[in-house]
Amino acid sequence: MGNIINVVDNKESKNDEDDIYEQLTRFANELEEFQTEQNRRMGYKWYALILVAVTIWILSQFVILPAISFLFLSNRSSSVLEKQLSFIPDDLSIQDIAVNDAYITAWDINGRSPRFFTKWSQEKLPKHNMPFKKMILASAATPLYFTPTEIDDDFYISGENVALSPAMFAYYYAVEKKKIDQKDIKVVSIGAVNELAEKIDINASLLEWAYRLSTLNAPVKKHTQDYMLEHLLLKNDQRLYKFELDRTKQQEDVLYITNNRLP
Repeated sequence: MGNIINVVDNKESKNDEDDIYEQLTRFANELEEFQTEQNRRMGYKWYALILVAVTIWILSQFVILPAISFLFLSNRSSSVLEKQLSFIPDDLSIQDIAVNDAYITAWDINGRSPRFFTKWSQEKLPKHNMPFKKMILASAATPLYFTPTEIDDDFYISGENVALSPAMFAYYYAVEKKKIDQKDIKVVSIGAVNELAEKIDINASLLEWAYRLSTLNAPVKKHTQDYMLEHLLLKNDQRLYKFELDRTKQQEDVLYITNNRLP
């Protein structure tokens, strides 16, 4: 009888051990799954944190700081610019300009469209019939320095918002509207600032790459337009002569972002 009881007790003990082992195994699996899920969530949090940091940095460089500069630092009313153009008679028309034609670019904010002021457009197109002085004012009101200028209930900003290198548009205008032979066209472009390229270090961080890519928009457009124009000129044994001030990104930041803008 005692042997039977011992056998039963041994079986129960073994069953208890099996149950405990199964519970511990299940608990270990659940713990491993929980840890895996937590690691996955933490990974998403790190990705989100990096994305938010990059977004905030880009916004601060290209939205917040320029906005602060525009609102509170050294942007002046376009009336200040207009006073500096007092040497141009108010009633002077672009038709009175001695050159064969003039080509002036600006951006119409209300119309969300470019303005190409020429002798032809002044005669043929609506909203282009304004005094020559107003055309110059619209073209020169860069948001980096001045508030938009109001002309006949429309607001204009400078021509670099249409094309950082408008010489190509002028070339097409001369060919298509003025019907000038391409072989008779030489182009001299007098610009402002040419931002010098900076070598990216091989160990550059993701943040630096994001910053560099975000700054390519304007230079890519300008250099592409110049390249296309020079290609057209070379077909007729001509060249594009372009004059600009070469400046580094740091020098441009001092010029545009801080209070120390040059006169």
